[in-house]
Amino acid sequence: MLLRNILKNGIISDGDWDGVFATGLLINWAYSYGIIPSFYFPSPVELKNLSVIEKVSVEIVPTKTVVKNSIIFDHHEGPQTDTYENNNIWIYGKVKSVARLVANFLEVDVDEKWILAIDEVDSANIKSELSKILFKAYQADVTHFPRDKIAKLVAEFKFNELLDVCKELAERYEVQEKIADKLIKNSYEMFPNVKYFFYKEGEEGAKRIAMIKLEDKNDIVIAIGKKADTYLLSIGTKKSNIDLRPLFEEARKKGYNAGGRENIGGIQSANNIDKILDFLK
Repeated sequence: MLLRNILKNGIISDGDWDGVFATGLLINWAYSYGIIPSFYFPSPVELKNLSVIEKVSVEIVPTKTVVKNSIIFDHHEGPQTDTYENNNIWIYGKVKSVARLVANFLEVDVDEKWILAIDEVDSANIKSELSKILFKAYQADVTHFPRDKIAKLVAEFKFNELLDVCKELAERYEVQEKIADKLIKNSYEMFPNVKYFFYKEGEEGAKRIAMIKLEDKNDIVIAIGKKADTYLLSIGTKKSNIDLRPLFEEARKKGYNAGGRENIGGIQSANNIDKILDFLK
């Protein structure tokens, strides 16, 4: 009953694949109760000025922005990162994607191959043909990825149409792959086996491709972009013996917006880049 009531106020969701897919599943579930929720995918820069009050949040957590009196679906950080005063209810689980978390919690009868593909994309462990298509579709143009359209297709269980949309988007992937090769070529060594590089607006897809390739040969990879007056750092590792969460926790103590899980996450800051790099070192 509580979830149904909060859904009437809308959904605020992270805009990556598992967030978009999870939002579609939430909308589908809401439809069965005659509820047509609004939904929104804020950009990373928008988050710092956003307040999520009495809504359903998908991976938008209090370490990123103000979240109060809301229901939070998250598989990254967990309720220990929240405060009692925020009065949030957490639906949390250590699963590979928030899409799986939502599907399990709501008992939505969705084809497992789609959930598995989303799991693989979110964990950067691309194996199935479907996950390859989804990965390329998203990375081809992260900024203009048709999140609203895809969430609606998931909500309506139009998966054949969704696959057609993704295949069309995936055809543009090769352009980003060429840009990624340039980003790799221009990367710097911070420490042995720790690489970082800079990317420009519009190269978000290439950024992720470059990170995955660099992570194959390095312990930690840092991608640095800038939007308006905010630096956006994406940090990733494929090493099972490295846990990035203490880094994000320390960044929050220093006043940065930061969060993530063991192998991937991000930091946002309006400070000059030299100060950020000094902190990382």
